[in-house]
Amino acid sequence: MDRPSKAVKVLPLTCLKTTDEHGTCGPGCDAGCPNLHANTTPCALRGWCEAEVQWSVMRTKNYRQIFTSSSTKHGFGNLDEFTKAPVCPEEFRAKCKGSLKFTHRGKDEEQVLQLQEHVFGLKARNNTNLKFKRLPLEEVRVLARALPCYTRLSHVALHQSVLSAEATQSLLKPLPSSLLKLTLASGMDCAARLLADAVTNLKLKVLNLENNKIGEEGAMAIAWSSSSLEIVDL
Repeated sequence: MDRPSKAVKVLPLTCLKTTDEHGTCGPGCDAGCPNLHANTTPCALRGWCEAEVQWSVMRTKNYRQIFTSSSTKHGFGNLDEFTKAPVCPEEFRAKCKGSLKFTHRGKDEEQVLQLQEHVFGLKARNNTNLKFKRLPLEEVRVLARALPCYTRLSHVALHQSVLSAEATQSLLKPLPSSLLKLTLASGMDCAARLLADAVTNLKLKVLNLENNKIGEEGAMAIAWSSSSLEIVDL
């Protein structure tokens, strides 16, 4: 897919105008006004802001992009520091249509959607490593939905993330056959049989499950589940 045309517009600073309580910058300001207006929409609800967040979290070392929250809803303590997972284009488009706003009168919505799809496609086709840290449970689910697009992965790592049995299963199911190393160092009380069944279908050489609550019986089940495994780190 080629880079979408007119996705970025360059305007002189003289076009940056303050607005009144009605959102207009002066006499004659209407829907066709070429000026840039002050934006009163919160960043979390802006389509462009969410697209820029997505381009940032698509990097190989995702954990370098940290988000904070004063709540504890993500499960990481009083000052919630967490990361986000890359969103597949179909899901991003649905989110934009549902809750996000494109504040330049909505004219750039399709260009942003195409640009997000373009960047995601480049990353998904070329990335061989994905490393995540402090993913909340819902972001683990987002990652699971995006993983089928990554076809060249050799290593996937999740550290200090929130994993349930259901989320772990959804995460393991779409892993590509190219995967050689899997790290799930998240302190989870995971089902060893679930992991054993999952790695049976992969050609893993290294499985890192450090800091997880897996007993000796579960470790043996995992170790014997795949003939390709060379290292199991508990």
